[in-house]
Amino acid sequence: MRMFTVLLVVLLGGVDVWAQCYCGDHPTPERAFADSDAVFVGTVTDAEWQWNVVNWTTTQMRNWLRVDGGHYIAPSSHLVATMAIEAVIKGEVPEKVTVHTYPPDNWCGVDFKLGEKYLVYATRDARNGWQLWSGRCSRSDDAEKLGSEIEAITRYKQSGG
Repeated sequence: MRMFTVLLVVLLGGVDVWAQCYCGDHPTPERAFADSDAVFVGTVTDAEWQWNVVNWTTTQMRNWLRVDGGHYIAPSSHLVATMAIEAVIKGEVPEKVTVHTYPPDNWCGVDFKLGEKYLVYATRDARNGWQLWSGRCSRSDDAEKLGSEIEAITRYKQSGG
């Protein structure tokens, strides 16, 4: 009976289970390093949302994320952050780089904030002109929280990793 109740609540929309970020097992710093095309530390100098806003019925929006104002954003909506690079740990990264990420809470994007420093593990997306993309599931996060990881991943690279 309890399973039926939980299923009923989820189906009726009482719990937003579908809209929660789930990365599974986070990769180790070494695995994230190996899987990334670029790893760097940079400070956000500009951040702008590229919205794809729709006003459809709730039935049509099962795979869409609710945002303020009752609107919904499509999976193609994303944050574009321009960063001034302080340290390149892997890959070819210019002094200023643009990084794309999905909405932070529900779709595991990085919540890039203006003036904040981040450790970014990014991959290039061939479908989008080789743009750099990143997210929380790749371990990208605030550099202050990841200070020891920055040192560890730099040592890992120097040791031939």
